[in-house]
Amino acid sequence: MRSSELRSIIALEMSEGLASRTRGQEGRARVCFRRAAGWAIATLHPDYDQSASLGNALEALIWFTGDTRYEREVRGSARRLTTRITSDHTLPFEQDPHADADRLIEFVFGEDWRMISEEGARK
Repeated sequence: MRSSELRSIIALEMSEGLASRTRGQEGRARVCFRRAAGWAIATLHPDYDQSASLGNALEALIWFTGDTRYEREVRGSARRLTTRITSDHTLPFEQDPHADADRLIEFVFGEDWRMISEEGARK
């Protein structure tokens, strides 16, 4: 999958997360944000195959949390996105999954990832 295609898919998933959030579906929004971030992070994995399907976003994020080659703050975003909710449907910390996903995607693609993904979607 070309980088511009991947960026467009990630941008669509982030948009779906925001739409879910406005509908009051915070759990679904978190899933969308996690999936988008995981697909971006997967491109950093040594075994990443550009010709393969998107793969398991959660596994990519889990791998990333343990790879000490990357900054602790960025890995913290991945850790928060992979943390399970408690039995009373809360998280053990304050979290904005949209901000964490955006930070991870920006880490992979750079600050202009949205603009590039929009250009790819128009082609």
